[in-house]
Amino acid sequence: MKPPQHVRGQERIVKSGDVQLQLDDSEAISTSGRTRTVALVGHRHAGKTSLGDHLLEAAGAVRTAGLVEERSSLLDHQACDHRHKSTQFGGVAWLDWRDHRVHLIDTPGSEGLFHEQVLAMSLADAAIVVVSGPDGVEHGGARVLAEASRMGLPCLVVVSRVDRAFDASALLDEIELHAGVRAVPLSSWPGATEDDVKRQRDRLAESVALTDDRLLARYLDAFDLDPALVREALGAAVRTRKLVPVVFASSHNGAGVTDVLDAIVDVLPSPTTRRSPVAVDSETGEDVVLGPDHAFVAQLLCSRVDAEGLPYHIVRVWSGQAPRKAWVHAETGDSIRIGKLYTMRGPRTSIAKDCGPGALLATWDPLPGRAGDTYTDGHRLVLGAPPWPPPLLHVRVVPEPEAAERVEAALAFVATLDPAVDLARCELTGVPLVGLISHDHLERVLDVLRDRKESSFTLATPLVPYMEVPAFAIAGIEGVHRKGSTEEVQEFARCVVSVEPCGPDDRGGLEFFTDEDRLPAKFHAAVAEGVSRAASRGPQGGYAVAGLRVRVEDGEYDMFVTTDEHMVLAAELATRDALARVGSVLLEPWWRIEVRVPADTIGSLYAEIGSRRGRVGGLEVDGRDATVSADCPFRELRTFGSRLLAITAGRGRFTGRLVRYDVLPAAFVRDAVSSSPFS
Repeated sequence: MKPPQHVRGQERIVKSGDVQLQLDDSEAISTSGRTRTVALVGHRHAGKTSLGDHLLEAAGAVRTAGLVEERSSLLDHQACDHRHKSTQFGGVAWLDWRDHRVHLIDTPGSEGLFHEQVLAMSLADAAIVVVSGPDGVEHGGARVLAEASRMGLPCLVVVSRVDRAFDASALLDEIELHAGVRAVPLSSWPGATEDDVKRQRDRLAESVALTDDRLLARYLDAFDLDPALVREALGAAVRTRKLVPVVFASSHNGAGVTDVLDAIVDVLPSPTTRRSPVAVDSETGEDVVLGPDHAFVAQLLCSRVDAEGLPYHIVRVWSGQAPRKAWVHAETGDSIRIGKLYTMRGPRTSIAKDCGPGALLATWDPLPGRAGDTYTDGHRLVLGAPPWPPPLLHVRVVPEPEAAERVEAALAFVATLDPAVDLARCELTGVPLVGLISHDHLERVLDVLRDRKESSFTLATPLVPYMEVPAFAIAGIEGVHRKGSTEEVQEFARCVVSVEPCGPDDRGGLEFFTDEDRLPAKFHAAVAEGVSRAASRGPQGGYAVAGLRVRVEDGEYDMFVTTDEHMVLAAELATRDALARVGSVLLEPWWRIEVRVPADTIGSLYAEIGSRRGRVGGLEVDGRDATVSADCPFRELRTFGSRLLAITAGRGRFTGRLVRYDVLPAAFVRDAVSSSPFS
């Protein structure tokens, strides 16, 4: 199937729910200084997507704002967005306002998909943080304000749901607390009195004056400033993160959204005034500051699927003009042939005219890489992407036998849409093991698989890679491989071994105590292979045998008949018989974890770790957050991520690594044996 066909200079007329969308024949605005690229971020259900739809309506990009609840939102146009009536995969759209081109990047508000907001912010020139007036700065809003501060990213806070009662003064104080800089209102809220408006104007003038010594001197003369001076200085203060502007608007009925559009144009940075990103030349290792006039450099924002199931990709241009020819994947150096480039407004597409800095461009041509990767016109310049958060949940995806290849291909496709999906394999069975950030993350993966009509699998808890060690030592165990009659032997090999346990961290080994006449050195490798085969499955649960030392005491061969494979079989029989006679002790893996949680949840975390046989080893408190280190059996860690998210309201994170194996308590042995895939 081919990508969408277009009438040049026009957008297709499509329907988003019941909303008929208009044709747009406007000329592209190509000047970088009149471009704004912003990410819509904030807490779940704060009204980000609804605000975006009303911005599009106010700018004349659509006739009527779509509604998320009615599945008519232009930004929430993916099937899974409609299914959940909330943003699952963020959309992009553009609008024109006061001779400026504004690119919007919508993002999911789910706590479990926060990495999507971080990526969008890293590829935008500013963030529009949507905060619900009645609910205040909820955790999701606090996180994006803190992340913007860490990035040095300018912000505009939009207070939504202003049709309901709220305390504006207290809310401004709350925004300041989380943003780390002073919040200044640029518009009034419904119900504001004349005194409120005067205080707002005074607060703005004073706040701007405090960012500039020249203005401060003027302000102190009359305790007022000329509005023109305030406007001029405000943009610089916002771009340098000395102030965070606040606008009040309703994401329900669209009241105040023109104030939001004016603020985007007036105070947020353009590609020419933003802080320039720094790329690394992968050939020289040198840092390169990317101004808008630099050669073409772009970054992959996301990969998505259109209504016909075709994948497409959206990139953000940082510098230069996107060429309609070969691009280079900066991380690998591979050349990519790019034909047509499009701009997107939800599911609607137009041939791209402006392909310069700040533009969000879509292509249906194959674009290898993952979100955050860099593309250039030939230079090996790499822009760093935010690190993906470590997975908190793991699930085994067990495909039906005839669907194994298809399910694995579907999971690989999911990973191209979301690089935070961590794909691995179960070390015991080889089936796919998927690492995820949250239950919302898992649900989104399942949504994609449903949309691809893929259901030939079941989900299961990860298996524990137990190990077995011999219970005691035994000697003189014989293994004989023989085929044929007494008069005519066709196959023959004999091997006699002893086995003994050693510590789980001791690799043990294989030793030969037999002379060359009984077992020539040419058969030693075959004996080693046979021992390894036997040790791959223990006698109790079929788990790998560790801490095993094998001594070859004797051997026998027929110089005319015996082959390496015969000796492999004899050594395997001897070792397997020895292990079966002595039995085994099960060992379980222990991990060392570091858990990052809000400091006020430490008590609950300690109790949770204790209930999982864990042992706390250290605690560090850093302001409102704390880091706890502990050792915990992997058996109990398989469901720890879910509980951590529950006791920390989605704010906890942990990482871990294998540090040792300990004897499995007797109470868990029966379950370990019965749940073994080899029993």
